[in-house]
Amino acid sequence: MAQEIPLHDAPEHFFDQDEWREFVGHFDSRAVALRQISKPAAEGLKWIRSEVLSAPHTSDAMKDAAREEQRIADLGDALAKDFIARHVTGEFTATGVWHGSLAPVTPPKERCDGLWANFAADRFDGKDLVLTQVRVSKVQTKATIAAELLRSVTDWLIHYPDGRNVQKNVLEFQARQQFPSLKIRQFDAAYTSAYNKTRGRQPNDAPR
Repeated sequence: MAQEIPLHDAPEHFFDQDEWREFVGHFDSRAVALRQISKPAAEGLKWIRSEVLSAPHTSDAMKDAAREEQRIADLGDALAKDFIARHVTGEFTATGVWHGSLAPVTPPKERCDGLWANFAADRFDGKDLVLTQVRVSKVQTKATIAAELLRSVTDWLIHYPDGRNVQKNVLEFQARQQFPSLKIRQFDAAYTSAYNKTRGRQPNDAPR
């Protein structure tokens, strides 16, 4: 089962990390950056910056500052919009409390128009949708599930007491007790990965 992450922790899991670090670095702390990215871009501030840039007597320093402020604002806006777009396309799922629902629900796609993520408050706000206590989780594909199973079985074999000297069929039987969904070919792959060999000790190999 995929791990559910509070919305306020989502940037470290779903944002481009270089861009997120750059955005956070512009503010006094991560908390301030999170509050800033939780608000839709203010068109009024964008207009003011454009006026500063176009004013004939504005100093170069003020123009540089205005350009940098707008660049960071655009970066935050792009990160937030990309996050919502990936939610809509199903790259990850989001659940939250909706209109006093007793259990968390997933917002239907048809209600995601104009949706905005308020990361600081763990909240989704839309035109006709408000979700609180939002949690997000990555969608696990069959390939992801299979890869996680392979890693788990490989780790189990590596830590099996003297596993290199145990018959392979014995290890396979015990592994399938621990991992009921394990297939033969998956065990073979994990066995090869753990011990770098394809065969375990056979009965006629036992010490005499």
